[in-house]
Amino acid sequence: MKTFQLRPTLACCLAAALFAISAVGCGGSSTGDVGKSEPGMPGARDGLTGLTELLKYVKHEGLPLPSNKSDFAKYDPIFPDVGTLVQNGTVVYLYGAQIDPTSSEEKLVAMQADAEQNGGLVLVSTGEVKYLEAAEVAALPAGGKKGKR
Repeated sequence: MKTFQLRPTLACCLAAALFAISAVGCGGSSTGDVGKSEPGMPGARDGLTGLTELLKYVKHEGLPLPSNKSDFAKYDPIFPDVGTLVQNGTVVYLYGAQIDPTSSEEKLVAMQADAEQNGGLVLVSTGEVKYLEAAEVAALPAGGKKGKR
């Protein structure tokens, strides 16, 4: 009689195991699509979004804008990733550029490192992070000056 009760339990476990294996097998093929949903360098969107918040903070507090890469280090406790991404060259900030959501004209504030050559993610003066083709990046007025690499 014990074997009769064991069969339904075994069948349920086997069915659950087969379902789990098939679900993993189906989901495994999507790993090749990671990063394809949005163009740009890894970390660039987060860095540009963080830079937006850093520049808003600096403006709100009446602090001077960063004038070189090392200036970002003093904001590491509040915005830890921004300084790293600017210092390692993933994000290029145009020094002196500010965020002004009320401005009707978009200016280039920052961009992923290769956006001028290949297109990529940019931060414009309205505070928006968006993808632009290389020609669009070149046509956008600069909101500040590039620092030395």
